[in-house]
Amino acid sequence: MPPGLEGDGEVIALQTDDPGALALEIDNRTAGILIAPVRTKTGFEVVPGAVLARLRETADEYGLVLAYDESVCGLGRSGMLWAHEWTGVTPDVMVVLHRHGNAPPLAALVVTQRLARGAPGGGPSLVDRSALLTGRALVDGLTAPGFLERVQNRGWRLEDRLVELFYKRRGAFMALGGIGLMQCLECPGEAEPLRAMLAEHGLLTRAMGSRLGLFPRLTVEESEIDAAVSIIDAVCAREMQ
Repeated sequence: MPPGLEGDGEVIALQTDDPGALALEIDNRTAGILIAPVRTKTGFEVVPGAVLARLRETADEYGLVLAYDESVCGLGRSGMLWAHEWTGVTPDVMVVLHRHGNAPPLAALVVTQRLARGAPGGGPSLVDRSALLTGRALVDGLTAPGFLERVQNRGWRLEDRLVELFYKRRGAFMALGGIGLMQCLECPGEAEPLRAMLAEHGLLTRAMGSRLGLFPRLTVEESEIDAAVSIIDAVCAREMQ
């Protein structure tokens, strides 16, 4: 459950994407549907566009708000400004989050113009001027000509190198997947031991159950991608001896 919603009896967390199970939970108290287009909490999964499209249909049919949590996958990390753009299924609300070094995290709630018309107005501002300027500078940088195209190219480079590694070290990994600069390798068991070994060699990755996640910064260079994959290859070669 997302932070702040634990123990909230009015929020139902479904453990399935089955549309029938979702429909059974909808009643006259239901306000909306919240889903992360890329799930990284206990594993790594890119939600298929067909699932998001079905949720969009359900939300429209019952008059619900469809909300995406893009706090992990938004702001360029997928190669698009927003991860859901790859599917063409637009939400009514998005939760986004940006963390940069030791600076305070920048969070935002993005809504469509249609939904914004019904929002209450006249209250105090929810954000100060410095946060607005920081957010504006961030979005300007991400949408600068050629920046996201470069991110896409780096994402494809990472994916291609991991595919090569996967077929070279078939005994070390069960599957691979991801989107943009969010990629993962599935290990036969828990990924934590491999994560620890890679960290000893200077490569920081993330263990998510049986999946080893790679989340390089958006400005990563091709040489850094090649070096990272070479480290994984060397560690796997040593462990398989």
